[in-house]
Amino acid sequence: MVSPQRSPPKRRSISPGPGSSDGANAAEKGAQVRHLVGQRLEGSVRSFRDSWGFVVSEAFQGDLYLHRRNNSELGPVQAGDPVSFQVLEDPPGHFQAVGCQVLPVPLAQLTGQRLFGWVKSFYPEDWGFLASLRFEGELFVSLGALAKQLRDVALAGEGTCDESRGHIK
Repeated sequence: MVSPQRSPPKRRSISPGPGSSDGANAAEKGAQVRHLVGQRLEGSVRSFRDSWGFVVSEAFQGDLYLHRRNNSELGPVQAGDPVSFQVLEDPPGHFQAVGCQVLPVPLAQLTGQRLFGWVKSFYPEDWGFLASLRFEGELFVSLGALAKQLRDVALAGEGTCDESRGHIK
């Protein structure tokens, strides 16, 4: 049985925060970010599934729609990833994040987290280097130090970072 493909939600404007009592229409509610249109902001991915999701930022209340079609270089993302983005108004009164990029963080902050990435290089001696948008540079991986069942995980470019040992486990 084939399950139906989910469609992204209708675009929505950012709504006023809790306690707001104004009766503004959607376009007026979206005005909270109108002054941010074209500016580069930082925030994080609140949620992401398939090809769409939402970002949040301390620069505004609520969440901002994000879609891959306007973020072709986004790469794999997951909730909590730090990002930079620009606010675009299109059509009038509807706002979305464009030009979104994952921001790298220090490797020590990723300890214990599951990462998406790729095998940068790998050698017959069962060692190589992994890369990810989540950190700068490369991460050494030695399959000799890993259990056999994790070998396929490392080769697929996914794993949990163990910075204290300098490898992916």
